[in-house]
Amino acid sequence: MSVYLSRTQYGITLAVAGLLLIGNPCPADAILGFGKKHKTIKVPSAGELQGQEVSANQMMAEAQAFESSSRNSKARKVYKSVVKNYPLTTAAAESQFRLGVLLEKDNKPKKAFEEYQKFIDSYKDSSRFKEAIKRQFHIANYYLENRKTGFLGFGANIQPSDLIEFFMQVSTNAPYSPEAPKSLFNVGVVNNRSGKVTESLIAFRSVVEEFPGTPIAAKAQYEIVQILGSTSQDSYNPANSRQHREAAEDFLNQYGGDALASDVKAELGKLEDRDLEQAFNIGRFYEKQGKLRSAAVYYREVLEHPGGKYYADSKARLDKLEALDPTLVRHTGTPRHVETPPDLNKRKDYLGPPPPKLDASTPRMRTSPADVTPIAPNTLEPSLPIDPTASSSPTPKTAN
Repeated sequence: MSVYLSRTQYGITLAVAGLLLIGNPCPADAILGFGKKHKTIKVPSAGELQGQEVSANQMMAEAQAFESSSRNSKARKVYKSVVKNYPLTTAAAESQFRLGVLLEKDNKPKKAFEEYQKFIDSYKDSSRFKEAIKRQFHIANYYLENRKTGFLGFGANIQPSDLIEFFMQVSTNAPYSPEAPKSLFNVGVVNNRSGKVTESLIAFRSVVEEFPGTPIAAKAQYEIVQILGSTSQDSYNPANSRQHREAAEDFLNQYGGDALASDVKAELGKLEDRDLEQAFNIGRFYEKQGKLRSAAVYYREVLEHPGGKYYADSKARLDKLEALDPTLVRHTGTPRHVETPPDLNKRKDYLGPPPPKLDASTPRMRTSPADVTPIAPNTLEPSLPIDPTASSSPTPKTAN
């Protein structure tokens, strides 16, 4: 089955995953907001909102004082009260953002990510929005680079599925931000580390299609080449080798000036050597089986690439087979010369084919009474057929 998939298939995969998440609650639900009841917020009047701003600012000042004295636990408690009691105030947006910052300081990145997500969901117009996106990406990237596990491999900081959710959430939050292509690229990295080849290729392919011509797209295409190279090397399926070759050629066509182009060219050279080696070995197999005609087919395939690793050996073996069986020798012969007819269109005196003959006569006008007189009907009925047995023919009758 092909593993070089398109962006459309990637979108379908994500949609199915979303439906599964909705139907089967998991820890990622806390991040994506699935299965939660959202509290209805009563919109205050202008006067009420002004009063709330004053109270919220006073509470936030108190929280900032706790934060300055490194009493982060109390600071978080006050920040939460501001968000809960005065959610529509400017101080609430800042308080929600500070909750994430404090959790990062307390080395609780997963919870910090969730608090930033609450901020992003509720305060998209805040000047802190871009910074929150960057902090989310920083947290996800921290888990990607820090792959430490607990005792005997247990107690890992984060599961690959959760890490993928983190990166996908960043990409969804700000699809046009610099973090979006990096997040999709890292989804491919996580899947590749987990041995999910198909999912990894889908993610890298989405980067190539969504952000063409960018450095991150070049890196994604390079990863595609490497993954397909490993797949084709572990398999004798010609389709895998073809996909590997096409991916490498796509890289050179789009990113031939990239620093990784030399590596891709070397990859193509290795691929060709491997294909020629395989063809030579198949030829040797058929030769040992006494199937000289089949062996000759594969030796000739190698000879189509002069200078290749097995070119000399294949030529020597093919010459030997043709000596044993002269019918294997290809007789190309001399092609029969066919005289090309003259091109009449290039002659100066050629005016093209003669025009068709058209009837140039015009209808004649009726100018006399005779021309408009109706044709008289036949006044006699036609003669009846004669009965050979009758004594005489019946007399024709005149019409009334």
